[in-house]
Amino acid sequence: MDVRPSERHRLAKSTECKIFSRRRRKFCIDDVVSITSKTLFSPGVTVLVPMVAALCATVPIIRWNTASWPAGRPQNAMAGLTGFAQIALESRGLKLSLLYAVGILTASLYSQLTYAYEQNVKPFRRPAPLKWEDEIIVVTGGCNGIGSCIALKAAERRAKVVVLDVSEPNFQAGERIVTYKCDVSDRNAVMKVALRVCQEVGAPTIIVNNAGVMTGKLILDLEEKDVVRTFGVNVISHFWVLQAFLPGMIAAGRGHIVNIASLLGITGNAQLADYCASKAAVITMHDSLNFELKTHYHSSEIRTTLVLPSHVQTGLFSGIRFPSWGGLFPFIAPSLEPEDVAEAIILKLDKRENGTLRLPLYSHLGRIMGLAAEIIPGWTRDLARWAVQSDTAMEQYRVKETR
Repeated sequence: MDVRPSERHRLAKSTECKIFSRRRRKFCIDDVVSITSKTLFSPGVTVLVPMVAALCATVPIIRWNTASWPAGRPQNAMAGLTGFAQIALESRGLKLSLLYAVGILTASLYSQLTYAYEQNVKPFRRPAPLKWEDEIIVVTGGCNGIGSCIALKAAERRAKVVVLDVSEPNFQAGERIVTYKCDVSDRNAVMKVALRVCQEVGAPTIIVNNAGVMTGKLILDLEEKDVVRTFGVNVISHFWVLQAFLPGMIAAGRGHIVNIASLLGITGNAQLADYCASKAAVITMHDSLNFELKTHYHSSEIRTTLVLPSHVQTGLFSGIRFPSWGGLFPFIAPSLEPEDVAEAIILKLDKRENGTLRLPLYSHLGRIMGLAAEIIPGWTRDLARWAVQSDTAMEQYRVKETR
């Protein structure tokens, strides 16, 4: 499709963007893990545990109980300290706490070294934070759902945002958001709009490949146009957008590319064959992009983020039914709000971090539940899918157009 005439760019008079009102998310296992990671499993807290254990073990000494000392009441300060240390070291609680502390600190050190390698920074360092006011962000499918949340949050941080979509925005854009009507699955349309973006806004420094569609049909019910459209928007559009804007990032020696896939690109699901296959293609395309940036374009300063969310409560997934388990299922496997995903992506951009973003916590199970993983027996995987009703969840699905 042709791009919208420039005089019809949706620019609001106000400089402030109105962020969607956030619905309060129920307490879930993700919150438990977040709390414990900052307390029980935090290296800073861990080093205090042996100290507390030693103190508890030597309470009798503090009371100056002669019977508590190995060789009677000490005659001087040095003997007192020696006896104090001897009793503390013989304490089982102290030994366990030391083992606990060493384990946590070792895991933390491994995590830090891995982070340094993946982010191409020195150990115990972090990439320089993003200067939002210097950024131009392209968001495909940014007129609703996750894309619109990203656009609004980025504009709130003073970045310039370019939205490419075939739909009209469902929000009041601020002066920092410009929308172009463009079918991103059409290469000619993308190249034309890319030229205009560079001339009218500037060369993009961040790409968010977010546009997505879904049919929700069984394989035998899919028509040719359904498959072509799903792959065109969900996968092929990524290639056209990258071909249009990535050369400018390589020339500038900086940038960030966010590719939004799905947990379903790993596990697959009934009544979602075309969607799952398209998201699997995005995952492997993202890996290939990383390898090319490192080995062929020598552009390790260009960051990349792969997003693998589970169920997100957007129009794209309306009508999907999940079990309750008496309230236990939403605690273990909560559905995400678009704002949750957008906020996590914005945080990745803000920190300029490479990597894979899995949301929520239970989505990490996709690493072993995927058929290609072959880590667990097939019957175990099928039992888990039956318990969560994943292959019947789409029976009440209503077709929507965009992410």
